[in-house]
Amino acid sequence: MNRLFWGLFFMTLDFHLNLGSVRLGLLPDFVGYCLLMKGMEELAEESKYFNRGRHWAFGLTLLHGILYGADLLDLDSGSTVLLWFAALAGFGAGMYLLYQMIAGIRQMEENHRWDLQGEKLKTMWMIETVMGVISHLLSWMPLVSAFAALAGTVTAICLLAAMYGTRKRYREVIDE
Repeated sequence: MNRLFWGLFFMTLDFHLNLGSVRLGLLPDFVGYCLLMKGMEELAEESKYFNRGRHWAFGLTLLHGILYGADLLDLDSGSTVLLWFAALAGFGAGMYLLYQMIAGIRQMEENHRWDLQGEKLKTMWMIETVMGVISHLLSWMPLVSAFAALAGTVTAICLLAAMYGTRKRYREVIDE
């Protein structure tokens, strides 16, 4: 569960350093997806969702590694249509991966009669997904896109906080 939290941490928080025309991501998404993949491998016996999700995490690790390289080479995903579609596909696949992770957590709750805040995670995921879709699809409308992106970011941070609570509760029930 620890790797799932840290993977989500890397995916959620985006800090960049601009060095001339090069954009360096300080918390790269591909590292987050790699951590999610490892975390899902650890929990694969708990739920079919974790087993399914780890394959998606591998693909997203590769995709976001390429997008990270595109940023380093100063290829802007907003100006290159192919990279825009790749980013949109990556977003959709990332939301599907998070769905698999949350469904796995909810199945663990059901199987073991634990309270890991699965319903809260699902609600935050739904809001973040809707805001992300609005932000991506309406990126040509800067004001609407900016507000949707801001709402998505706030929700993503709330999802991260809820995942921290899930991680903490999981540790408590495992240590009992």
